[in-house]
Amino acid sequence: CLGKTFDNEVTLVDLDLVFGTVALDFNLESQQSSASALAQADRLDDVLMDRFLAKYNDNLTLLTSAGDAHAPGEVDAVALERLIKVLRRNATWVVLDLPHYWGGWVRQALDIADEIIITAVPSLASLRNTKSMVDTLAARRKNDAPVRVVLNRIGAHPKTDLPLKDFAQALGSQPTIQLPNEPAIFAAAANAGHVIGEMQKAQRLLDPFNRLATLVSGRERTEKRRRTGSAGMLRRLLGQPA
Repeated sequence: CLGKTFDNEVTLVDLDLVFGTVALDFNLESQQSSASALAQADRLDDVLMDRFLAKYNDNLTLLTSAGDAHAPGEVDAVALERLIKVLRRNATWVVLDLPHYWGGWVRQALDIADEIIITAVPSLASLRNTKSMVDTLAARRKNDAPVRVVLNRIGAHPKTDLPLKDFAQALGSQPTIQLPNEPAIFAAAANAGHVIGEMQKAQRLLDPFNRLATLVSGRERTEKRRRTGSAGMLRRLLGQPA
């Protein structure tokens, strides 16, 4: 959505070196990987970086992970900084897909990010974790864009899902976008190796993705550029007496 809306280059980097799914999601096989690029970070330049990137379309290139359990889970902070620096020279936007991990190098990546998006679901555990991350990150980003929260899978469990009002009240802000639970559409896209925007039946779901892309772009949508204890826990999160 980001590349298509503004007709500029986007590079998506899969930094989940062990369990990353970007290659599967886009149905691409690449001989190179983000782990390989990081291992050679000291000699990375524009020419070498181009060899690591897989082209998906005119607006999107990917740096995928091999999804290899033998791969190291840790990333050298200096190597990561070098990788991002080279990528930023050659793309309008660089998107990092980070693992579900709260180690030092992940925190470093978040600290240098212009935008941060957290995906949550309307459950108590997800609310607790999201609020903890948002509060921690916001304290370090006083002059940056606010952390954006995508509330996903709304309606998956109608009887037990937290109401949006309670989720937003505990979080201290409304989620940036909300996505309905559409397991058949998303599963079909995943199995076919298509992004959601390529599924004919998913066109009605594209609006929130486009809105999010516009928000994180830092541009107006029309601006284009030529390429270069559940109840008790919930009450505490809401600030209510137990």
